[in-house]
Amino acid sequence: MKKIITIFTVIALVLIPAYFTVFDNNEDISSMDEKFIGSDYAGFYKMPIENFEDILHHSDLVVIGEVVDDGTENDVEVFNMTSDDKENFKEKFGKYSTETVTFTEFRVTEILNGELDEEVITVRQIGEAGSDYGETKIKNNQRMLLMLGELESDIYIIPALESGAFVITDGKTKSNGKDKAILEFENQNLDKILKEINKYYKKNNE
Repeated sequence: MKKIITIFTVIALVLIPAYFTVFDNNEDISSMDEKFIGSDYAGFYKMPIENFEDILHHSDLVVIGEVVDDGTENDVEVFNMTSDDKENFKEKFGKYSTETVTFTEFRVTEILNGELDEEVITVRQIGEAGSDYGETKIKNNQRMLLMLGELESDIYIIPALESGAFVITDGKTKSNGKDKAILEFENQNLDKILKEINKYYKKNNE
């Protein structure tokens, strides 16, 4: 009888802490469901993301740094069209083939992959400055890890949209997105995602 009680005591001591650990992790992950994802309301094609490697595969530059302004907006042409095509586009969709985008300055402090000549780069995101519609914006004074694609000289986009942008707070990462591919890094130590990034580029740059 004493042996049975001892066995149940040991099992309880192992399972109870494990239960609360899982519960805490689920709390971190459940917070992702409450996120507003601006690109969900943009009505344009989004790159399919099967795993974390997909994000890195489409990134020319992976950096850590700080957002240094509030962003400025401008209208840019989305497609290269003839005048007739543009008129047809306007007739069908009620506007020309332009989109409002926000240009935000980002000061790079660490390059994890890629090459860069300038310390400050520009990140272009879809939608008006100060609004998360179109694409959840990177915000002034945020320290971030960004996975970027080069659009033109010193102007970059985030190919994976929100899922390629991580806010770093107190040494932990929190993504602007909520794809399953990035769940494992939510509210985790920065070192965890850095190890995965280093592992990917070590394997693919050999």
